[in-house]
Amino acid sequence: LQGRSLMHPRQPELVGNDLWELRDEAGHPTIQQLIAKASEGGGFIDYLWRKPSTRQTTPKLGYVIALPRWNWMLGTGFYLDDVQATMAQLDHQVAANIETTFLWIAGIALSGIALITVCGLALNLSEHKEADAKLRQLAQQVVQSQESERAHLSRELHDGTSQTLVSIKLL
Repeated sequence: LQGRSLMHPRQPELVGNDLWELRDEAGHPTIQQLIAKASEGGGFIDYLWRKPSTRQTTPKLGYVIALPRWNWMLGTGFYLDDVQATMAQLDHQVAANIETTFLWIAGIALSGIALITVCGLALNLSEHKEADAKLRQLAQQVVQSQESERAHLSRELHDGTSQTLVSIKLL
């Protein structure tokens, strides 16, 4: 709790050094802030730290607690640029999944519309054929009715009018 590093798994060059006066690029006393948070009962804290893998200063979210019996502060954390990169990758994957899903839905919708159109055309064609058949049947009935009427008229003329004329002539 006095600022001396007793152990650091990723940066062994810090072990044994007094880091009390260590400040980040913005001038904030990094170790003093971590110790203060641990002394308050512990918790999360944002700070800047040099990332061992890239040797660049990046934002880090840490969690610290105090072990007052040993006069130690124990902390852990993760680099937020890694989280942001993972989130960007997830956003990209989600966008790709949404696009794929949208294309599938559009394909299914178009297939459904095509199927409905084909069924509508088939039904329309079927009704058209049925109407055409009924129209032919009706035309045939009209022709039969005309022929029947002509035959009836012919019989009437032959039997009724012709006989009346013959009777008149004979008189």
